[in-house]
Amino acid sequence: MNAPDLAALIADAKGDRSYDQISRAAGGKPTAERLQQLATGEMKTFPGPATIEALARGLGVTVTDVVSAACRSLGIEVHYGATPGALTIPGAGALPAPARRAIEDVAQQMLALHQAAEPREDVMGNAEHPAPIGAAPIGVVSTSVTPPQTPPVAASRTPDEEPPRAGRRGSGRRAGR
Repeated sequence: MNAPDLAALIADAKGDRSYDQISRAAGGKPTAERLQQLATGEMKTFPGPATIEALARGLGVTVTDVVSAACRSLGIEVHYGATPGALTIPGAGALPAPARRAIEDVAQQMLALHQAAEPREDVMGNAEHPAPIGAAPIGVVSTSVTPPQTPPVAASRTPDEEPPRAGRRGSGRRAGR
């Protein structure tokens, strides 16, 4: 879902109320006419601090919501945090320091797991471009290994056969006796 520009923010927060009702809730500024202009016309300049605070009060949203929406209306890309991929959790700043660190630690672990699961360019084959069947990963030498041969198993005896006796060879007689 895309974050709203100022016109969409006003329309969403307006609900069934009139622009006059919102203006009164905001303390009379901006006027109902100015609210309608912000909600339906093209925004050319950034609202002043008093207007931003009044809009937030009248719409029942945060000042940050109004500022971000106004930026989007003027074509300014808005990101929370230091980078476009940053995540802001409203209210998390009020948590005790150990709880904030725990959230940060969990997020770091999740990022590490996600990055480890990303397809890599240096490995042949991934979900989009599978490796040919039998192909070895880049940098791996494939050799054919033949399993060791096992000696044949001796034929089993039938129950009426006697097992060979230890120490007897041939006829069992020694020459010269």
